[in-house]
Amino acid sequence: MVVKWRKLTKGWVKINVSGSAMGNPSKSRGEGICRSDKGEFLFAFLEGYGVGSNVNAELRAFHDGLSLCLRRGLSRVIVESDSLPVVSVLKGDSIPGWKWGYWNSRIERLKICGQCEFVHIFKEGNALANASA
Repeated sequence: MVVKWRKLTKGWVKINVSGSAMGNPSKSRGEGICRSDKGEFLFAFLEGYGVGSNVNAELRAFHDGLSLCLRRGLSRVIVESDSLPVVSVLKGDSIPGWKWGYWNSRIERLKICGQCEFVHIFKEGNALANASA
């Protein structure tokens, strides 16, 4: 599958995030990389989350990526991930499981601070964020 970067609307940034756990549950972590509307590197993060599930790590990576953008004054953010269940919940297309509540509510509070879009992409398009997962 051919996957390529799509140019963003001026003033927007894109952050690709990924979360993983070695088992389910097990040691987990999240990571992300943020680029400007010109494709320029802005920042990256890698965070250890302790013992948790894949879904919990993915939600935390969404939260951390969005939070870092907002703290840097980047309020128009597209967050991309290859986790369809998480993207579906954050877009409001499905109902989160009860274990998702804490991080889902924290992400909802961050969304109020700016313009946010959550986008599902194929794993091939999220390779850079997945590299350290």
